[in-house]
Amino acid sequence: MASPVLVTGGTGRLGKLVVARLQDSGCDVRVLARHDRPTPQGVTFFTADLRTGQGIEPAVTTAAAIVHCATSTRGDAEATRNLVAAASRTGSAHLVYVSIVGIDHIASWGYPKTKLQAEQIVASSGLPWTILRVTQFFDYCLTNAQKLSRFPVAPVPAGFTVQPVDPRDVAGRLVELALGEPAGRAPDMAGPQVSSWADLLRGYLKASRRRRWVLPVRLPGTRAVRNGALLPPPGHTIGSRTWDQFLTTQMRQQGRHNRLAPPAGGHHRRPHHPPSPPTSRQTAKGAPHAIQARMKNPGVVIPDAMTAIRALNAAIKQGGVPSRTLDLVHLRASQINGCIVCVGAAARAKKDGESDERLFTLVAWRDTPYFTDAERAALALTEAVTRLSDRTDPVPDEIWNEAARHYDEPALAALVLWIAVVNVFNRVNVTTRQVPSEYPGQV
Repeated sequence: MASPVLVTGGTGRLGKLVVARLQDSGCDVRVLARHDRPTPQGVTFFTADLRTGQGIEPAVTTAAAIVHCATSTRGDAEATRNLVAAASRTGSAHLVYVSIVGIDHIASWGYPKTKLQAEQIVASSGLPWTILRVTQFFDYCLTNAQKLSRFPVAPVPAGFTVQPVDPRDVAGRLVELALGEPAGRAPDMAGPQVSSWADLLRGYLKASRRRRWVLPVRLPGTRAVRNGALLPPPGHTIGSRTWDQFLTTQMRQQGRHNRLAPPAGGHHRRPHHPPSPPTSRQTAKGAPHAIQARMKNPGVVIPDAMTAIRALNAAIKQGGVPSRTLDLVHLRASQINGCIVCVGAAARAKKDGESDERLFTLVAWRDTPYFTDAERAALALTEAVTRLSDRTDPVPDEIWNEAARHYDEPALAALVLWIAVVNVFNRVNVTTRQVPSEYPGQV
C-alpha cells in the first residue's frame, strides 16, 4: 500500500507507538494533533482541531490510510464526524478506528457511548474502514492502581473481570490493519490473561513493594461488567505481553529514573548522614505511632485569621455552586495534597447524601460514570489549580472554558475561591501536622 499514513492523536499514549511502528515499516508518516509537539525525525506534523474541523484537510489530503487514535472523554463523535467529512472531500483513505471491547453493553456510560457513536460514523462514512476494539491498556490500569494505592485502604470495583492489553501490542496490530485491506470489524484484541481489578492492583502493590488493604466495592449499575461485558468474544486476537511483565519493565524504568535524577540541590551524590531519629510518626522500630501536631492550628493561634476565613467561606457558599460539588472539590484537592485532616471531608459529604460509589471513585473520576459534566469541569479545574507547577500553562483555556460553560461568573468566582481556600487549609494542616481530632472546624 502506498504512503503516506496519517495518525490522529499521534503524540498521545497510543499514537506515539503507532507512529514508531509505521516508521519501522518504512511508511511516510503524518501526525495530526491539536498542539504543536516534538515528533520523531521524518514525521510531518499537522496542527488541527478535530472538534471544530479546523485544519484537518491538509493533513488528510493524499493520505492512503488514517489511523484514528485521537480520543477524549467528550466530543469523540463530533471529532470523528469532522475527520470523516474532511477525508471524504479529499479522497478515499482507509480509515482505521480503535475502539473498546464490550461498549455495546455499557453504552449508557458517557465515554463508551461517544465511542459507539464514533464507530457508527466510521461504518457509515462511505470510506474503506476497519474498526479494532481493544480491552483496557496496561498504562490505564497502572495509572489507576497508582491512584488507588495512595490510600491505606485501596477501594477497587468488586467483580470487574478484565483482560487488559499492552498498548505496544495494539499499536502493532493497528499498523498491520492500516497497511492491509479494509476489514470492517476486525477481531477484537485483548491481553493474554483474564484477571480481576483487585488482582491487578495486588500485582502492582507487589511489584512496587507496597502494602495496602485492597477493598472490593460493589458499584451499582455495573452488572454488565460483572457479567463479563469487558471481556473479548471468542476468536479475538491475543497480545503477547502479560501484566506482570509490563510491571517489571515499569518498575525497572522507574528505578533507573530515580537513580539518575539528581537531588534538589543538584548534586549527583547524596552525602552520607547518620540515620535520623524516629519522627513523631514512627516508633524506634518503625511501627506506626500516634501523630503529634507540631503546633496548635495557626487558625487558633491567630483567631482573627480563622474568623476572616469563615466569613470568606460563608460568602463563597452564596455563589451558587451546589454544596455537593464543593464537597467533591474539597475532597479531591485534599487527596492531591495528602491532607489527612481535610480528607475527612468525605464524612461531611456522606451526611449531605453523597454515595459511597462517588466517594470511593473520586480519585479516578475521569474514568467513572458517576459524575455530571458540571462536576467534572469543577474537578478538572480543582486539579489544575492545585497542581499549578505541573504545567507550563497551569490552567489551560480548555479547562477554564469548560468550567465557564457550566458556571456563571458568580459561581465561577466562588469555585476558584473555594479551591484556593481548601489549598490554604491543606498546606496549613500538612505543614503543622494537624491531627484530625484537634481540627478547630471544617473548611
